Amino acid sequence: MSWLAKLTGRSSEPAPPPSGRPLSVAADFSAIQVQVDRHQYSVADLTLRTFRVYPYDGDLIAKQKLSFKFLLQESGKDAPTNIFCQGYVASVDEKGLNVIFRQPQPYYQQVLINYLLAVRGFAKA
Repeated sequence: MSWLAKLTGRSSEPAPPPSGRPLSVAADFSAIQVQVDRHQYSVADLTLRTFRVYPYDGDLIAKQKLSFKFLLQESGKDAPTNIFCQGYVASVDEKGLNVIFRQPQPYYQQVLINYLLAVRGFAKA
């Protein structure tokens, strides 16, 4: 315990998450598709700003801008929800295609957030 922690009365150990669940939850994103250059790929990892496609066999290079769309299959709907986005390629390597993208329109941003919460198991009851 450091002297500053002793003065403030705080311990140096991190506080547990408020809900008792771990902060990082492994999720299966294979149901989420992304369409890049007329080819559909399964998403290996997805956050609110980045996604990773593995395996990727396209011809994009690092720092290249791209337009793409997420295809989210929501329960109770026949057709997938299309979320159009723009971004740039962060890297293309043996781990796949890594893309950093701009946030979509506010309505679709909320759809994406709700979908991510549902996939990770944090859906609102």
